[in-house]
Amino acid sequence: MEKLILMLLATVANVISSPLITLQELQNQQQNKAKFCSSLLHFNKYYYSPGESIAINGYPADMSVHWQTGNIYYTLINNEMKMNLQVLHSSGDFETIKVVGLGQSSTVDNLNDIVYLATDNGVYKYNDDGTTERYAALNEDVMYLTVSHDGSLCIVFFSGSFNVTDVNTFAMDAADNVLIGVKGSILKFNAYDRNPCDETPNKVGKRHSKRRKQKHTTSTPTTEANEEYEE
Repeated sequence: MEKLILMLLATVANVISSPLITLQELQNQQQNKAKFCSSLLHFNKYYYSPGESIAINGYPADMSVHWQTGNIYYTLINNEMKMNLQVLHSSGDFETIKVVGLGQSSTVDNLNDIVYLATDNGVYKYNDDGTTERYAALNEDVMYLTVSHDGSLCIVFFSGSFNVTDVNTFAMDAADNVLIGVKGSILKFNAYDRNPCDETPNKVGKRHSKRRKQKHTTSTPTTEANEEYEE
């Protein structure tokens, strides 16, 4: 009798601790998933879904992402065509970068973890504490700057569309998410290396489908069986 009571109590506790979902909640989940999957884009070997939209006051230009911190650097151009350098921190806070003269553009050297600022009186380096220091091209009016890579060939070509109009700038972060700057906002598209809407269990792509098998031979028992890969 005591064991029976303990079993009943355990069953009741398990039922209470298990969250119940209503029919309405289930329908909402299905509708949200259907909406998510219908907006999914697929090109360049990645799947992209629309993410958050960050409102800004003006046009973002020359956007780049610091991969280590997730901070987004860009030039903000207002309706009067005045511009200043801004950073959107991963925390969601905006900061105007103060420089001597006119800040015109910025870029990030992610290989060496350095942020460069182009101004009308030279190139500065931006420090983690928000300070700047002069670096190169002193007293020169520098409009744009970029960082050379390790010698790899870079090719720009059309492979798909995010269906966004009036694009002023774009960038990618360390996770291959795409950021697109338009008037009044920065749009984010989240990247997936596999289709998040594919519910096929244990699906293996072609590049991972090789398995090892033993090749049957008629040789003597002292001869080792050969191994080969099969698609």
